[in-house]
Amino acid sequence: MRKMGRATTNGDTANLSIGQGLMLASPLQVAQSMAAIGNGNVLMELQLVRQIQDFHGRVIEAPTFKKRNDLNLSPIALETTHDGMRDVVHASYGTGQRANLGFTTMCGKTGTAQWKDDPKQGLAWFSGFFPYDNPRYAFAAVYEGAPGEIVGGGRKAAPMVSRFFLNFQTEIEENLMPAARAMIISEEDGQPIIPEDMIPKAIVVEDEEALLGDPTHSLATPSNNEIPVDIPRAIIVEDEEALSSNPAIPAPPQGLTETPADLPEAIPVIPADNPTPKPTLPTVPSEEIIPEAIPVKPEIPSDTPRKPPEAPGDR
Repeated sequence: MRKMGRATTNGDTANLSIGQGLMLASPLQVAQSMAAIGNGNVLMELQLVRQIQDFHGRVIEAPTFKKRNDLNLSPIALETTHDGMRDVVHASYGTGQRANLGFTTMCGKTGTAQWKDDPKQGLAWFSGFFPYDNPRYAFAAVYEGAPGEIVGGGRKAAPMVSRFFLNFQTEIEENLMPAARAMIISEEDGQPIIPEDMIPKAIVVEDEEALLGDPTHSLATPSNNEIPVDIPRAIIVEDEEALSSNPAIPAPPQGLTETPADLPEAIPVIPADNPTPKPTLPTVPSEEIIPEAIPVKPEIPSDTPRKPPEAPGDR
């Protein structure tokens, strides 16, 4: 009001509270105010450029975030405002239900305004932020009505907001996901440290490729002494009824329980506490007692005729 050269009146206060009279604002300014209400602390300066890069992708300049002023709102007033804006979209009596996205909780405010040059032409507004518990997005939408058209923020502007954000649902859901916790690795054995109150979930895989694709899982290489995992455990039963009553346990094939005919009969063994006399075995004399063998020549009887030696020519 200082620029106009007069003091603020009660009428000015009433008009400013509902956005009428001398109150002028652009959609960008309204979106900025929604961001301030969403974070509940400060009104930040508008920033359209995040960073400047050269042709090689190196960051040349990255502007820092700057605040314009603090809000200095009481926690009770801020919580009441957030709850009321949430009910605008999600309560059964809310005027901005057509802006509901379905995958997040939105806070919004419907409203109408007038053109300065043509009071007969109305404007429909819908502005707000989401999600409710941790605001990340602020917005403002304006519907320009035709001269003489009756407009409303809930009927005209709110559907514009839902149609816009639903086109980016996948990207928004990824941005709203909580950040993954860093895994703490032990310096001694290099294994992740799991808190006592957290039980890691088992990962069901069909083949080794699923584990090989994830470097955090190591494949166990069985040694020669280890039993393969795919061998089923034996189940001890007393009779065949236990097997037949459980369809998950296959019944043993016929014929395997019969004794083969070619097996030798068992030889009974006499216990050691009741031995029977065993026959004495012949003793072998020592080497000192065994006499040496005397070679002898066979004697030829005197009456045995001797053959004369054969001459070479007789053959």
